[in-house]
Amino acid sequence: MSVVLTLVLPGYWAKAAGTVLTNAAQVRSLNAEDAQHRLPVRLTGVVTGEGKTGVVVQDATAGIFLYSGTNDYSWLKRGDLIAVEGVSDPGEFAPVVWPYKITKVGEAPIPAPRTATVDSLASGVLDAQWVRVNGIVRECRMVQRYEFKMIIAVGGMRLPVQYFGPTNALGLVDAEVQLTGICFYQFNRSGQILNPLLMAPGEKYLEVVKPPPASPFTTPLREPQSILRFTPEDTHRHRVRVLGTVLHQIPGQTLWLQYHGHGLRVQSPVTNALSPGELVEVAGFPANGDFSPILEDSTFRIAGPATNLPVPVKVTSKLSALEHDADLIRLSAQLTDITRSFNSWMLTFNWQGNTLLASLPLTGTIPDDWQTGSLIQLTGICHATADAATFIGGGGPQTAREFQLLLRSPADLVVLERPPWWTTGRILILLLIMTGSSLLIAAAISWIARQRLREQALRRATAEAEFTAMFAERNRIAREIHDTLAQGLGAISMHLEMVKEKLGREPEKVAKHLEIAHQTARQSLGEARNSIWNMRSQVLENSDLVSALRGILEQLVDDTEIRHQFATSGAVRRLAPAVENNLLRVGQEAITNAVKHARAKSIAVTMEFSDADVCLTVRDDGSGFDPARASGGGHFGMIGLRERTAQMGGKLDVESSPGQGTVVKIRIPIY
Repeated sequence: MSVVLTLVLPGYWAKAAGTVLTNAAQVRSLNAEDAQHRLPVRLTGVVTGEGKTGVVVQDATAGIFLYSGTNDYSWLKRGDLIAVEGVSDPGEFAPVVWPYKITKVGEAPIPAPRTATVDSLASGVLDAQWVRVNGIVRECRMVQRYEFKMIIAVGGMRLPVQYFGPTNALGLVDAEVQLTGICFYQFNRSGQILNPLLMAPGEKYLEVVKPPPASPFTTPLREPQSILRFTPEDTHRHRVRVLGTVLHQIPGQTLWLQYHGHGLRVQSPVTNALSPGELVEVAGFPANGDFSPILEDSTFRIAGPATNLPVPVKVTSKLSALEHDADLIRLSAQLTDITRSFNSWMLTFNWQGNTLLASLPLTGTIPDDWQTGSLIQLTGICHATADAATFIGGGGPQTAREFQLLLRSPADLVVLERPPWWTTGRILILLLIMTGSSLLIAAAISWIARQRLREQALRRATAEAEFTAMFAERNRIAREIHDTLAQGLGAISMHLEMVKEKLGREPEKVAKHLEIAHQTARQSLGEARNSIWNMRSQVLENSDLVSALRGILEQLVDDTEIRHQFATSGAVRRLAPAVENNLLRVGQEAITNAVKHARAKSIAVTMEFSDADVCLTVRDDGSGFDPARASGGGHFGMIGLRERTAQMGGKLDVESSPGQGTVVKIRIPIY
């Protein structure tokens, strides 16, 4: 009787068009893009394996994986003959089938397995295939009842095996076996192969071709130097037994032995701790190391207590060190560098002009006396290495190129000589300090020189400005004397001449001319006093600019009804003599214009000091004027104000209009 199970999976119906795939080989031949198109699949095959995520079906062409999704395929058993209808899918590693209808047709024998080779296992071509492999059991452990994890040596490959069966497989280590099962693959997220994996589904699929020895320690005793030497028999794949003294152990990973002057590296998952000097028996599988043979998947037992600690071999050349691979050696070298890696300290040494690397397990901080440049005695396990170029060419003996040291503990390093105080590092630091100091001194000298040049340029500019101001002042004084004193004296002289002519003849006219001469003399005297006041720069010698301007304001508004105010802001300080003298005269002219010509009722004078400049503002509420049409005023006039401001490198702003008063603002930069 046949059992029909129809599964309807929304979204997985195949395209109506396209060729129907009728066997597993056709599905496996699809590339990922084609398999993504959900091509229709109809095939018949025998169930060879079942699991949580699906089942494997084998037909006459190949095996293929059927994804179960959320469906229950537990009713399917190995040996069931089923008809499958579904669609293709690229899968995570190889093409698979998403079934939407499965019909149990009956039962059928499982097809004959394919013989798996190392190359076919490594290539990935055997995914989901029913295969047979021959190998030697290297490792076995129980996961749970009736389930074992095994490692099978197939040629040079270590093949993981998941074995299900009642047989006590733990006693099969070193047995030659033949396993039949389904090949799967472990892969990364990009779908790239990591390892093949064989799933042997039952006891009848494991055949012991050659049983293992009754005990791993019953095989003949071998010397470490005889491992992997020529023999006409194929015995290198099986376990060998050696005896040796423990040099060092990393529990659960590696131990190193010494026997009759020869070292041997042994890889063992056994976590039992050993002490240096103990005599142990080791049974392990020979394998090629980096240069010398090693033992893998080993087990051991103590054969004798530790009586004496291992004696290191003193080496004096690279050749002698390379002859003691995996042995305990001792040498003296100069420490050049210390770095920290993920799980060890990496120390670099200079030994006979060559670079030597040594690793030390992380056990805390580095001792203070481990300083670069120190001469240190090293005791450690020699690890010889050879690059690929060493083995290019014909046969014959080869020689290792380099070696490294594995230090067991900080006690393996003994400081023989501390480095001299004048180490390369300190010399470099001193040179850097001297170089930096020289650069700083040079920069300071350059800055001082620039400051002096700047001061010289400022003094030169100030002197030129003072000379220009003095020259302009001489011209102004000459104009004033010509326009006032000279003309006044000339008028007085003229009237006195007329008095002389009319004296005794026209008394009335004489009196009139005398009165005019007297008034002219008084007017000329006033003009002379004003000129003298304008030339009295010594007023700044007895007081500062602020006091001088305040005095001018108070003097000019004295005996008038003009309200006046004088204010300062900022840090009041003395300025350059030329600047103070020019500001005094500019301020005097602006105040005089406000008093005499603007008929102002109030005058406000403000001095503002800042770090960058000084600003003098004279504000009045007088009659005002049009600055665009004004050419001068008072003694100085607008032209004089602009000239003096320009001489100081400042800026003059005049805000005024008829009937609106006047604001005169002079801003002078301070260097």
